[in-house]
Amino acid sequence: MLACWHRVIPYLTDELGDEQVKALNDQHKIPLIYTNVQLRNWEALGTAKIAGFSDPTGFWNGAEIDFPVSMGSYRFAQEPSDPIILHLSKIPLTGDPSMSSREQAAAGRQALTQISFEDMEREIRDMLQRALGPHGFDAARDIEGITCNRWSHGYALEYMRPWDQFWPDGPLPIETARQPWGRVAIANSDSGAYAYVHSAIDQAARAVHDLLGDGATLTNYSRFPGPPVEMLGLVE
Repeated sequence: MLACWHRVIPYLTDELGDEQVKALNDQHKIPLIYTNVQLRNWEALGTAKIAGFSDPTGFWNGAEIDFPVSMGSYRFAQEPSDPIILHLSKIPLTGDPSMSSREQAAAGRQALTQISFEDMEREIRDMLQRALGPHGFDAARDIEGITCNRWSHGYALEYMRPWDQFWPDGPLPIETARQPWGRVAIANSDSGAYAYVHSAIDQAARAVHDLLGDGATLTNYSRFPGPPVEMLGLVE
């Protein structure tokens, strides 16, 4: 069972037909930047009574306090005076509406190599100061560390209109791409055109079905690519 990027598979075997190789290569990855900013406290957010904010026109999508996770003796921040981690993200796409999502992803990967850490740090400091400065935040004093993770091949590409006219009615490229051959089945979130862990689990279950057949004892799985149809308003 293969659980890897679709675009890698044609390099692992020469037994696939041209149509399946074309369908496998249709699945691009979306570039991302995930950033952690350590603050010496979260008093400014507490004063503003917010856990995060969006910046629709800025370099970053916004910022939010990281998930409150406690593990064993480790406890997440309890008081506004405790240090915290802010999570920031950016999808480095061109925003050119004439380009398809696949073209924008390719351009975004190139742009990702041209953004310096200094550029990202400057945008972080500017955004946080503008958003939280009125509530007592001082970027020079309160930022203790910054880690920027460039993810040139990030999330799986989700189908979307108007570029993907075959979606949602099909036939879909992933249906051709994930066809088993011999004793090999294809799993991974790419084969569901949806980047998240529940998609990967669904596709693993589907790949087992491909190998063993639709036996009554096998786990069922979602057959619709991407978000549940109920979320998209495609069913009554």
